[in-house]
Formats: sequence, C-alpha cells, structure tokens
Amino acid sequence: TEERFRENLAAFGISDKDIKLVRGFSTDPAIFEPLRLLNALSVLIDGDHSHDGVLSDWRNFSPLVVSGGFVLIDDYRNPSWPEIARCVDEQILPGLGSAWATRLVFGRSLLLQRQADHH
Repeated sequence: TEERFRENLAAFGISDKDIKLVRGFSTDPAIFEPLRLLNALSVLIDGDHSHDGVLSDWRNFSPLVVSGGFVLIDDYRNPSWPEIARCVDEQILPGLGSAWATRLVFGRSLLLQRQADHH
C-alpha cells in the first residue's frame, strides 16, 4: 500500500519531499513516458508476473538505470510464476551482451548491474 511504502521510506530516513510517487500500470505510456527523462540507481521489476509484462518493464525501465546501477527482477525462479523465468531466460539474459552483468541470483530474485562503460 502507499501507506506502507511511505512508512518504509521513513524508516530509512527518506523524506516525502525526496520522493515523487507515480501510481498506475507500468505498461501505461502515460506512466512510463514521463519517466524516460529520469536516471535511476535501481529499478525493481515486480509487476503482473506475465512474460509480456516482465519484458515490457525491462524494455521500458532498464534504460533509465545509470552505469553501475541495478535492476532486481523479483520472483525469478518462483515456481508459482514460471512466466518470469521463461521471459528472463529466453528474452532478457540472451540479450544482455556486455552492457549488463548478473550479480546475484538469491532465493527467487535476480540482480543485474549495468556495466560502468554502458548507458
């Protein structure tokens, strides 16, 4: 919930004035188009858990990540959400090239890092 989100930020000393909350579906151009002007240190992909949803989030939001930044894909290898692993294994990982490195596969999460010489 938004309330829990703000509580979590406050627990880490992050002020509301430092956050711009954008609510909506990540696949909605009205949501992701204005964000294309931003640089992100990290992106969490934890959307609708469909193959197309994960791929869309990767294509729309990974380009925002600065060199050295991270993308965490949640529920990777979660047997309840096989479409996530299928998308990652068949679409995302084969296309990483030298721009991204796999940093961690832990539990059911995959952490990718943009390499310093790419962006």
